Amino acid sequence: MSDEHEPGGFLQGLIGMFGGDDDDEKAREPEAETGYAASAETLEELLSKLAEQAAERREAERRRRAVVSGRLSEMDKDDREEIKKERMDEIHALIRADVLATHARLGTGVDDAELARLDEFMHLMCDVMSAPASGGVELQIRASVTRRFFDETGPLAWDRLEELMEHTGIEWPASEGTDREHKHAEAEEMFVHASPVASSDLVAGVVSVWRDHYPQPKTPLWESVCLRAVGSGLRARMLHRGMEHLRVHGDELRSEGEALLREEITTLRQVLSSGVRSVAEADQVMAGAGGLLEKVLPDLCWERARDVVVTD
Repeated sequence: MSDEHEPGGFLQGLIGMFGGDDDDEKAREPEAETGYAASAETLEELLSKLAEQAAERREAERRRRAVVSGRLSEMDKDDREEIKKERMDEIHALIRADVLATHARLGTGVDDAELARLDEFMHLMCDVMSAPASGGVELQIRASVTRRFFDETGPLAWDRLEELMEHTGIEWPASEGTDREHKHAEAEEMFVHASPVASSDLVAGVVSVWRDHYPQPKTPLWESVCLRAVGSGLRARMLHRGMEHLRVHGDELRSEGEALLREEITTLRQVLSSGVRSVAEADQVMAGAGGLLEKVLPDLCWERARDVVVTD
């Protein structure tokens, strides 16, 4: 039997395939080691990258499953907040795009740039309207006038929205089997009596109380929000016109307002110089001053600006 059929010969043959006898192996050792080392390093690097990508994929999949199933407790607080924020950002971007599309369907002329300006303006007006009474008479007057304009423009903006819907043949969205007129009336009530903050958020389609739990796109509820958002944009546009009119004609209005303030100040001085004779008298004088700030001056400003506000 030849050596190649002996166990030792067979092993020797295998060894020879990977380097031959000792002398040959020594002769080829540097080259073989260098090539192997380089290949091993490359392989190790690739495997490491593959492991990193696999870990990233597993983490992304875990997050996705957690969001879908609502098992956010699997993650720490920072992860949960980050996912919620990402989700809200996606929803807000989606509904904002649909609000713009609804503006286009109704022909309001509001584009992306104007929507951004109206959104910013309405939130600025919220700050003006929320000025504390302790901030001084000037801030109180600005807050009262702005609130009056905000209140007045609600019904006007809704009427304009309905005109545009009628002109373009758009009905108020409602699910099958629900009373469309009832849903329409509910939406009007909600719109007209919305707080300044809610109305400001709605300009871009944001409903803060929903957080990241919005209805599905293209559903009646989603589309009704888009329509109310268009109404809020129209309201913001009207309010902006009114504020701009006051700015342009500020000197004239200020003169009239100062005359009214001087009359009230004269009355207050007379009462103080003669002494307050009763609590009722003091309340009456204070009510007169409060009425001047909360009603008389806002009425004066609205009278002067109303026709400008409703101009299309």
